[in-house]
Amino acid sequence: KKNALAAIFGLLVYHGNHERALEAGIVPLLVDLIACTERSDPLADSLLVLDALAEKIDGSIAILQTPALPLIMGLVKSSVSRVVKEYCVSILLCLCTNGGVEVIGILAKESAIMPTLYSLIADGTSHVCKKALRLINMLQKFHGSSSSSLAVASALRKERIVQAF
Repeated sequence: KKNALAAIFGLLVYHGNHERALEAGIVPLLVDLIACTERSDPLADSLLVLDALAEKIDGSIAILQTPALPLIMGLVKSSVSRVVKEYCVSILLCLCTNGGVEVIGILAKESAIMPTLYSLIADGTSHVCKKALRLINMLQKFHGSSSSSLAVASALRKERIVQAF
């Protein structure tokens, strides 16, 4: 499985292969693999490929036609693997960006996702921090929230620096 996922990801580097992968029906297979995989390595590899597909609108549409969204939302909240959570946040951001208000609305109903996003801002890489901030901003705009996620992120970073000393 690992070699197959690595090969698929390698093929997706070439733009023309995205459409071919979607036509071949790779998304439902990846979602099934994610649903039945418990080990973090193949799970992370599957999410990496799904993330690469989600970056393009047609990939996001194909993903949204499967039961992937609730599955990914569950993984971002429950996984102990930071890598898995980071891929999930990246996929969710792509789905919200490409899927629009309807997808953001589904995600906004899941209030338990916010603590995970804030945790990734505090403890994650700068790359995932930016993605988590963008996702939080989308969710707050959907709710019409007046609080600034940048202020929250700044406070979390200051707290992390203080705890380090």
